[in-house]
Amino acid sequence: MDILLPPSLSCENHERPSKGSYGFHDGLHNLIWKGDRTTDKDDLVQPGIIQLELRVGQLYVFPDWVQTLTYPFEGSGERRWIVATHSRMKRPSAADGATTKLSSVKSSKSRKADEDGSQAVAVSVKVAELRSAGYVDFETWLKDSRNVYVGRRVRIFIHNDGGKRIFHYPGSKWQNPYAVGASFSRQDACSKYRSALLDGTLKDPQDGAPLHTKLRELKGYQLGCWCKPLACHAEILAELANSC
Repeated sequence: MDILLPPSLSCENHERPSKGSYGFHDGLHNLIWKGDRTTDKDDLVQPGIIQLELRVGQLYVFPDWVQTLTYPFEGSGERRWIVATHSRMKRPSAADGATTKLSSVKSSKSRKADEDGSQAVAVSVKVAELRSAGYVDFETWLKDSRNVYVGRRVRIFIHNDGGKRIFHYPGSKWQNPYAVGASFSRQDACSKYRSALLDGTLKDPQDGAPLHTKLRELKGYQLGCWCKPLACHAEILAELANSC
């Protein structure tokens, strides 16, 4: 496999740095750099999240000021983040078709809902996560106008008053038709969903319009699915909706 420089971190004349760390783009997300803390604040270029469109399955080499962290997820692969300290370094800029976005680094709690309510955020609808967010159960979460369920049809047990009952809820038009299992790995299911969404294959069952034309509808909402914190198509929806 060839080793490439990320487009917006290329040296002059695209020369390869003398040393560096490596990152692998897994196809689930854009490769992400998160601004790291530094003890010398005067040298710190404002940290942020920098997203680059990189080739899926390609190994990239980064300058020596970039450090690599890996986070294993379900399956045999790895999803990798690059953590960089922008100290005495020129801030990367959009180049060679790269898409660059800067924002402040957020805590896990603040990621659940953007302060101004304008961003779509992927969240888990598992009961433990719902209760930590102040909801009794999935049914209660659905009644909140700030929430949108983006998963498949569900049939779950809801426990209350010492008993339990079956709760049915229809699937969302945003659901991922590519189920993780014998046919698709989690990585493949997410990758196929992104492709089908962007090329117009996925359509609104009510009017037949390509779903990608309606992504703006999701801005400002919490997008719930059962996959989180594993890689999930809700993250893809949030990313694309926020870029509209």
